[in-house]
Amino acid sequence: MGIVGQAGAFGCAVDCVSVAEARAARARQRLYAYAGKKDGKPSQRALALADWVVLITNVPEELLSAREVWVLARVRWQVEILFRVWKSCFRIDACRSRNVWRVLCELYAKLMGVVLWHWLLLVYRGGVWDRSLYKAARAFQRLSVVLEVCWRCGWGLGALLELFEACLATCRVGKRRERPATFQLMLESEGLT
Repeated sequence: MGIVGQAGAFGCAVDCVSVAEARAARARQRLYAYAGKKDGKPSQRALALADWVVLITNVPEELLSAREVWVLARVRWQVEILFRVWKSCFRIDACRSRNVWRVLCELYAKLMGVVLWHWLLLVYRGGVWDRSLYKAARAFQRLSVVLEVCWRCGWGLGALLELFEACLATCRVGKRRERPATFQLMLESEGLT
C-alpha cells in the first residue's frame, strides 16, 4: 500500500509490470520526440519509467494480482475503443440539424442502431471475444442496407442473422504470440486457454 496525492491521501496499491524492450524503445522515442518539440530532452526518470506500466488502484492485493490489474486496464482501453467506434463509425456525436428536437431524434435513432449492432454481436455464437469492434461496425454499416432490403422482401430474422454472421466471420482479431490481444489475456487469466 502507498499514499497517493498530498491533499486527499488515500490507501492504494501500486502495481508495476515490466514491458517488452521493443515497447519501451517506442515509448522512449515518443519521449524524445515530445521533448524535442519543447527544445529539451526527457529526464532520466521519464526514460527509466518507459520500461514499466505503472498502475495505481484501490483494489486490495488479495483480490487481484498485478497481472490481473494490468489485464483490466487493457479491458478499460477496449471500452475507450468502443466509444471511439461509436463516434467514428456511427457518428453519434454529429448531427446535420440545429433543431433541438431533430438532434434528439437523430441521437435516439443512432443509439437504437448501436443497440441493434451490439445485440447482433452478442448473439453471434456466444460472444465476440476475438472480434474487432471497428471491423464489426464497418461490416454492419456495409450490410445495413442489404439487411433492410432483405427485411422488406420478407426474409425471416433467422436468415438475416445468418447473413450478419457470415459477414462478421471476417472481423476476427488473430491470436498473437507477441503482444497478445486483450481477449487472449482475459481467457488466459481465467484458465480457458
